[in-house]
Amino acid sequence: MELIFLGTSGGMPTVERGGPAIALRKDGEIILLDCGESAQIQMQRAGLSIVKIRTVLISHLHGDHIAGLPGMLMSMGLLNKNKPLRIIGPIGVFKFIQCLKETVKLGITYPIQIIELKEDIEEISLERIKVTAVKAFHKDIHAYSYVLEEKNRPGRFNPEKAALLGVPEGELWAKLQAGEKIVLNNITVTPQQVLGPPRKGLKIVYTGDTRPNPKLEKLAFEADILIHESTFNEEHYDKAQEYGHSTAVEAAKTARQASVKKLVLFHISPRYTDTNIMLENAKKYFDNTIVATDLLKIVVPYQD
Repeated sequence: MELIFLGTSGGMPTVERGGPAIALRKDGEIILLDCGESAQIQMQRAGLSIVKIRTVLISHLHGDHIAGLPGMLMSMGLLNKNKPLRIIGPIGVFKFIQCLKETVKLGITYPIQIIELKEDIEEISLERIKVTAVKAFHKDIHAYSYVLEEKNRPGRFNPEKAALLGVPEGELWAKLQAGEKIVLNNITVTPQQVLGPPRKGLKIVYTGDTRPNPKLEKLAFEADILIHESTFNEEHYDKAQEYGHSTAVEAAKTARQASVKKLVLFHISPRYTDTNIMLENAKKYFDNTIVATDLLKIVVPYQD
């Protein structure tokens, strides 16, 4: 699994930082986390195809998080995208897309499925990933954070057991590793006979814009990556409270409480041209912390 940070600014883009957007790439398909201004340009720079986007997760309908979506939808049509696109977001996202269709000639050539979130916590099962949406604390707007959990992977393959069962190396091994039964000399061999216990998949958490959230902290427990908005440094704590955002220190405290493996500070206010102090403050509470920059790529490794 790979994360590509397309835009990392909060509120408005800067010369160094585009509007908030992150591409999560897995098995050739992309899940897009928010779609800020210039997201599709950044995808081109990162060598990603927008046609590969299967799902878009919108945290909330503030302009900096959705300004890139109209152009993205239009370009997908121009590129003859034919596979369905799924858009998930809070109440209002359906009306937003319908308004675009009615007022702008997007040239959409593909089906769009829109899922609006209404409950405090909702689960959506994608092809290989379970998405848990949890309501965020972001001023007076419907907003969600997302927990993305890869479904369990098959257990580790045991060649010795396969050999004892008379299964020859090659295509049949691959089928068993993929979880398929095989028939060999009129005898059925199941994956359970040659595989170890299921292995845990990867877990990525994206907060969107929010104040610290105990429910999200619980859901983020032992995540491989926590991408936490860090709009403000600690000297602007009052503004973070006023506008429904978090400071870098608050993000670090959440990472520590949730026992995550890595923290990425994201959604940086344009007022900060130097994030070193922000990073230093966060590291006092959670050492394995970095500040996201545009086009940063993180390959998330399996632990087993």
